Amino acid sequence: MSRTPLRRAVSRAGLTAAALVSALAAVLTAPAPASAAVLSCSGYGCDGHDPNIQTWQSGPATASGPYDYGSGFSIELRRGTTDGDLYVWGRARFPNGSNGFEYGTYVERCYPDGTVCEILPGKNLGTSGWTADSTLNYSMTRTPMYYDPGNRKIRACLYHYNTNDPWKKCTGWY
Repeated sequence: MSRTPLRRAVSRAGLTAAALVSALAAVLTAPAPASAAVLSCSGYGCDGHDPNIQTWQSGPATASGPYDYGSGFSIELRRGTTDGDLYVWGRARFPNGSNGFEYGTYVERCYPDGTVCEILPGKNLGTSGWTADSTLNYSMTRTPMYYDPGNRKIRACLYHYNTNDPWKKCTGWY
């Protein structure tokens, strides 16, 4: 029995799809090496990484803060050294059930004279994977980590962007 060109194309597409699904399943079920969670990076190449999965040579420690802003909200600037470089990130504490989607935290990195500043990507309070319980009634959300090249001043900020009550509070400069 002879196959038509359409049947051959459908058959080839089916075999290709099956091979892709099989390969994906093998990758997803294969055990990851123990070192896979630890990221090796340097300088600005570490910007945006999760500080909780780094191996720290020194720290992490609080560089500035924590600053308590009332109603259970506080912000601190954290720092640590990995791969020989200094990195910083923000960590905000907030009461559970406080509408985290209305609050966020981020890091500012500026030249000392303040002429050029970067507002580095942060996180909304309560962001999955970036938040952990602090105590029974409080949680903490961290920002990604950012390189501190030594010729910048850096601070962490906590903000509320509800249009009825917007505010921004920051740590001191480090």
